[in-house]
Amino acid sequence: MNKKIFISIFLLAFSISSNAQLNLVAGVGTGIYVSKYIVDDNLAIDLNDYHSTAFNFAPNVHVGIDLSNRMRFVVGLASTSKTDKSDWSYLLGAAADSSIDYTFVTKNKCLTIPASLTFNLVGKEAKSRLPIGLTLDVNMLNKQVITSESLQTFGGIDFPVTYTKSDFDSIYNTTSMTAGFTIGYGYRFTDNLGLDALLFAKYDLTSFDKTNPLYNNYAFVGMNLTLYYVFGKAKE
Repeated sequence: MNKKIFISIFLLAFSISSNAQLNLVAGVGTGIYVSKYIVDDNLAIDLNDYHSTAFNFAPNVHVGIDLSNRMRFVVGLASTSKTDKSDWSYLLGAAADSSIDYTFVTKNKCLTIPASLTFNLVGKEAKSRLPIGLTLDVNMLNKQVITSESLQTFGGIDFPVTYTKSDFDSIYNTTSMTAGFTIGYGYRFTDNLGLDALLFAKYDLTSFDKTNPLYNNYAFVGMNLTLYYVFGKAKE
């Protein structure tokens, strides 16, 4: 089903580009970012103190349309992770051993359909681009992997442990949306080939944990590096 969605998006973009004589854009790249699990702060204990940022990579491909020399719309397909690096010592309270590291890394692996609309602040004659815009991601949670560098078991669970979508479908929102802002720099090597380095900040629009009425969302900060190719001539 996910492959059908991507193929449909690609064909739609190509059809619009052909019919409207707009320039089709294709690219490949990777996202480099940190994720942070944000927990509701209206609790007896501030659990945010037990969560820290975690590093991620997100390889991606995309297609899009240059609506003009300044405006670009892009959709794609990416392998992303919502990663939570957390200290589970709060579960033990006073029984926690201060000599033991209770840090676990929970990696929620998603198939993501990212979309962005950017506006180039630089004129059409320049080889450089200064894009600024908005992003919207649709995330489909596929797998969860929990690891620990110091512990092999905790609470009767042996680590590392992997859960499939069916294991946590009743616990987590397996489909979610993430909104963000992006700004960066791009350079055209030729009329058709270029490289973009776009900084972004994103935040989940819905709570990750559907068993908890309080908010439990992820925030992301990072950069997308994309090598793109523009089919056709630069638009006037």
